[in-house]
Amino acid sequence: TLSSSSAASDVYKRQRPSDGRAATAAAAAGALAPAEARQKIVEYEAFLRDKLQPDLAAALAALDGAHAELADALALRAQLSAIGELGARPLKMRVNLGNDFFAHALVPDTASVCVHVGLGFFAELRAGEALAFVDAKEARLNVRIGELSGRAGTIRAHVQVLLDAIAQLSGNRLAAGR
Repeated sequence: TLSSSSAASDVYKRQRPSDGRAATAAAAAGALAPAEARQKIVEYEAFLRDKLQPDLAAALAALDGAHAELADALALRAQLSAIGELGARPLKMRVNLGNDFFAHALVPDTASVCVHVGLGFFAELRAGEALAFVDAKEARLNVRIGELSGRAGTIRAHVQVLLDAIAQLSGNRLAAGR
């Protein structure tokens, strides 16, 4: 995965069709013969279909995953706050066993909780430690969401440039999709 929009831009610049930048070809659309213009349109459409659209879908899926993970972290924070308000009393709760099948459970000691720390590992933490873990995880996820949003925005910009170039090469002076 790419971590910055400039890196993403460099990758797309290297993988563009043989003539270089789409904007350059579109600007020279008047100088191209109709057969050459059709060939460029086919190249740009193939690049759009084979590279940009799958990359955009992957970036948006990763962004959705990061948002879901952030929502889980915020839910954990709310649950830890609720447990903290109860003090050291036993806690009765319903536990989801999977497929929305719930069972009643009694937690005799709420002084420590098991927290999923990643890769299938759980750690038994005190409430303060768990809140510190959630804070760190939230900060990390916010940075990741920013990176993924930037990457998706860069890919969208590349798609728009390519659509504009295709529109100019096809003789349509109106920008595609606007």
